[in-house]
Amino acid sequence: MQARAPSGMGSRTGTVATAAAFAALFLVLAGLAAFWLYYAWVSVREERVAELRSLASTASSSARQFLQHYELSLPMLASDLTRAWVAGDGVAVSDRLRRYRQADGNVSAVYLFDASGRMRGSSENGPLPPDTRHMHDEVFKADFDKALRQPNLVIGRTRYGKMIQDWIIPLRIRGNAPDPGRQPFVLSAVIALRKQHGLWSGIAAPWEGEVGLLREDGFLQYARPLPADPQSAFGNRAADNVIALLMAPLSRGDAQTLAEDSDRIFVSQRVEGFGIVAYAAMPRAMLLQVWKERVRVPVILFLITVAALIFAARWAVRQQRSREQERNAAEHTLLASQADLSRQTQLLEQSQRAARVGGWELDLPSGELYWTQETYRIHEMAADKFRPTLDRALSFFSDASRRQLNAALEAAQSRGEPWDIEVDLTTPSGRHLWIRSTGRGERHAGRVTRLWGAYQDITDRREAEERIRHLAHYDGLTGLANRNLFITHLTHAIERASRESAGLAVLFIDLDRFKIINDAMGHDVGDRVLKLMAERFIGAIRSSDLLARWGGDEFILATEDVARPDNTATLARRLLAAVEEPVTLNEVEYVLTASIGVATYPSDGMDCARLIKHADIAMYRAKEQGKNRFEYFSEQLSEVSVRRLTLETQLKRAIQDGSQFVLGYQPKLRLADQQVSGLEALVRWQHPEHGLLLPGEFIPLAEDCGLIDGIGAWVLREACTQAAQWHRDGAGAPSVAVNLSARELYSAGVVERVRAVLAHSGLPPAALEVEITETVMMRNVEQVHEVLRALKALGVRLTVDDFGTGYSSLTYMKRFPLDAVKIDRSFIREIPENPDDLAIARAVIAMAHSLRLKVVAEGVESVAQERCLSNMGCDEVQGLLISVPLSAADVPDYLAGRAQAARLVSRLH
Repeated sequence: MQARAPSGMGSRTGTVATAAAFAALFLVLAGLAAFWLYYAWVSVREERVAELRSLASTASSSARQFLQHYELSLPMLASDLTRAWVAGDGVAVSDRLRRYRQADGNVSAVYLFDASGRMRGSSENGPLPPDTRHMHDEVFKADFDKALRQPNLVIGRTRYGKMIQDWIIPLRIRGNAPDPGRQPFVLSAVIALRKQHGLWSGIAAPWEGEVGLLREDGFLQYARPLPADPQSAFGNRAADNVIALLMAPLSRGDAQTLAEDSDRIFVSQRVEGFGIVAYAAMPRAMLLQVWKERVRVPVILFLITVAALIFAARWAVRQQRSREQERNAAEHTLLASQADLSRQTQLLEQSQRAARVGGWELDLPSGELYWTQETYRIHEMAADKFRPTLDRALSFFSDASRRQLNAALEAAQSRGEPWDIEVDLTTPSGRHLWIRSTGRGERHAGRVTRLWGAYQDITDRREAEERIRHLAHYDGLTGLANRNLFITHLTHAIERASRESAGLAVLFIDLDRFKIINDAMGHDVGDRVLKLMAERFIGAIRSSDLLARWGGDEFILATEDVARPDNTATLARRLLAAVEEPVTLNEVEYVLTASIGVATYPSDGMDCARLIKHADIAMYRAKEQGKNRFEYFSEQLSEVSVRRLTLETQLKRAIQDGSQFVLGYQPKLRLADQQVSGLEALVRWQHPEHGLLLPGEFIPLAEDCGLIDGIGAWVLREACTQAAQWHRDGAGAPSVAVNLSARELYSAGVVERVRAVLAHSGLPPAALEVEITETVMMRNVEQVHEVLRALKALGVRLTVDDFGTGYSSLTYMKRFPLDAVKIDRSFIREIPENPDDLAIARAVIAMAHSLRLKVVAEGVESVAQERCLSNMGCDEVQGLLISVPLSAADVPDYLAGRAQAARLVSRLH
């Protein structure tokens, strides 16, 4: 016999091993915690540095655009003042300075000094200072002399302006008189720090930090937030180490530099074209505080975990000792089970020889039941945890199967008859199986003393048969009833309602604009949406209602026990609300809607065909009324449905004919010079019976019927051909803009179509502007990016229409090769009265300009709107204030009139 170690020694060895395992686990957890704390610190630092880099870059870009504006406008003003300066007309000089100050909201005052420093003109009312005492100010005199020496814009040191009683940034430019004997003059524009809005609009300093501009001589130019002690901040030169850190981009030629000292972290970036740097800074203590906030909860959880680990270790050691004692007793049980294992092995071999999956044996005198390992597997039971008996074995089967098995066992026991039946059982985990059970009795001394048999799992075969039956009555994608099952169910429901004098309703449901999802995102995504909608609909109806998929994106519902037709309103609203819940596709969130038509029995029809047809007509009425609603059937709707079908047929013929569509051209006005910058092509349908129809009356129908491609192709050809003709006639026509629908944008060959139209019409690509709505653009970012990049390669200009109504972000906007954005008319309608719309418009303009995009405001209908947009820096406007859509014949005269008016205004100025 093999010697065995004493039980006590084995117990102690297991206990030590358990304790060592918990100690190792603790060390691993401690190491992971230390690594995570370090990783959290690195992440916090990287996030804050990235924030500083973004702020420094934005500040540099904003400052550059701000200073470039005055680098261009002040020389123009100096040129305008030259004639009045030569003539010595001080009144004209001051008047022109006042007009410049009024036109630029950032400028607080504008002054004109002669070469000696005497003030000769001012934008302020009142007499001019009679002397040159301000030349005694060393800062003023140094900047003034620098302006006299060089022709470029001189950015003066930030100083306190006594005349306007505020801290200012003076911007100076030298003006030269054409007469050599005439002394030059210096033009000085004063920017008040607390009143200006154009330098860093929308930029917020980091918490407890600052964003600012530093001159190359070490003096602070500007800071946000403004210093609490401006005299100390702007009057003294910065510390040498700070200057060295912030001026590193200028000395090394780097675009951006990260530096830090003992107290703060800096990111500085050159302001291209000017001898200053923009910087963003934050205290190092801020990093520690953010890191503490981030790790507080995980550290607490770690400490709780350590405490639980210690408790578990003590409990595990005690359990280990108990298990070691139980193991000794289990060894005796193992010896006793060897005989059972040998018997099961023999039965398994017998089952294999008989081509059976699992086998069993029942000893009738003792009642002992033996299972092979495969039988345990079929029941999903472990041999060491379940001891089978006849009653327990039968308990897994359904009632009907149990009766079949009992009958077979009794027949085998009494008459020795074999059996071969198919029964079903449910495993403890809830899995339902179909089993082919075969067996027979074994006789000894003239009577049956033993029964044995085999199990064969035929679940796959039965499920395949069930799938075949299921496919005949259910939809393969959603699992809902199909047309055949629905019609059968509705027929029986009508018979029941007729017998019981009850009512029922049929609801026809159609998802609005579902074709756009299929075209833009692909049919795989469309199938996912249909399955999700089916699940939501099932959750919104009663178990007695039958929901079916009618086809495509159409569903149909039959609900019984409807006392009055209007009782279905609550059900219809639940279905609409279920559809409206947001759907996330490829990390983009969408909101879908549905249109529902309702027909009731017996008022709207006495049979299946009429009820379904009338519900379908009511559904189309809901679509025509704006979608995302439900409508009841009425006899008038039947007439409307006929009219819609007629209009659809007429629209198809109009697209084939091409002569019933006309284009109107609505001008876009450039605010800087009041010149027409472009024309937007707007399609109209000259219906032979109904007259001139606007887009809202036929474009939705064209989209629903898949006819929008034909209309879009016609508009593109006609607009390009007409624009090319204007160019050849020398009408001075600017660019022409056309809209691309979602179906056109996502269709194959859209770029080739545009290229072919440009080549055929002879229109230069730069004279064509393509407009895409923001909502359409964000449906499939990657595909749209490829299409827009290909269009841009043709030389076509690209504009985002209806900006502000979609889900775009700066991350996506900066990826697209865009030229302009059009602010949606809904944000223009109530400015300048509505402060929210005013803030949105200002933010869009600032964002677009930061991305070097032109901004167009559509829907401008009042002078107040135009003036407000001009003050905010909007580039172009479009709307009824400028002009109604013009016919092609009226465009040349309109352009000529606008050009003449602009020249007249230019002379007056």
